[in-house]
Amino acid sequence: MTLFLDPISNPPVKVLGLGVFDGLHLGHKQLFSKCTHLMTFSPHPDLVLNKRTSLKTITTLEEMRVIYPNIIALNFTKEIAALTPQAFCDNILLAQLNPKKIVVGYDYRFGHKRLGDVPFLSKWCEKNNIDFECIQPFSIDNVPVKSGVIRNALEQGEFNKAVALLGHAYIIKGDVIKGEGRGTSLGYPTANIAVSNNKLLPTPGVYTGRVLVEDTFYLCMIYIGSKPTFNGTQKGVEVYIHQFNQTIYNHNLTVFIEAYVRDELTFNDKEELMTQIKLDLTVLNTAKL
Repeated sequence: MTLFLDPISNPPVKVLGLGVFDGLHLGHKQLFSKCTHLMTFSPHPDLVLNKRTSLKTITTLEEMRVIYPNIIALNFTKEIAALTPQAFCDNILLAQLNPKKIVVGYDYRFGHKRLGDVPFLSKWCEKNNIDFECIQPFSIDNVPVKSGVIRNALEQGEFNKAVALLGHAYIIKGDVIKGEGRGTSLGYPTANIAVSNNKLLPTPGVYTGRVLVEDTFYLCMIYIGSKPTFNGTQKGVEVYIHQFNQTIYNHNLTVFIEAYVRDELTFNDKEELMTQIKLDLTVLNTAKL
């Protein structure tokens, strides 16, 4: 059985943070700012334990590493889920990682039937001469910053609220694939991004942000939707890269979506669409990298 999905980056593991970390939001930042490494679970435990039939993630594993590179991904299986808290700590945390300190959130649970909790882990660390720290809840305007709150905001179209709680731009990472070429025919070529099936996309609309192409950032507009003007049915992601004219098929792009601009609209014809695109792009004319 493969225990970790990737080799551990930058060993040794000195200060280890434990959690699922979907989104790596401001609440998580209170924890990961104290750590040299984070250990997350992939796939999400709820899927392995059949608590949910599907779950759209705020950040894929690759996207998490854009924010925090030193992530250890534990290959979460039913065998791992069946480990008692003692066995999880002894066989994985101590035998495989041997950290000098462990940091968790106030509500961290682990082990078979989630029987492991903060008091158990604190006592285990003490017995094994490992420093331990528990991070208390973090709130903004009396709203606890949690992945579920951010997921709900994204699903309800409250994108700017979600970004404020994340504390960073919303990241989409994927390869550039061939599209229908319609943007090029309109004079505004776009990069179509292949997005992971389990990635939570913001609601259909137009957004502004930046995109990383190889080692360079560019301003961009992001369209998320099904192209209703052209009778489209499948939701996709297209990126218009400002002042950029290179061919980048098969390149892997990291898109940082920073702000909502407008909802998805259906236009009567191409001319009406082009007029709106020109209006949308005025946002980039005053923006700075």
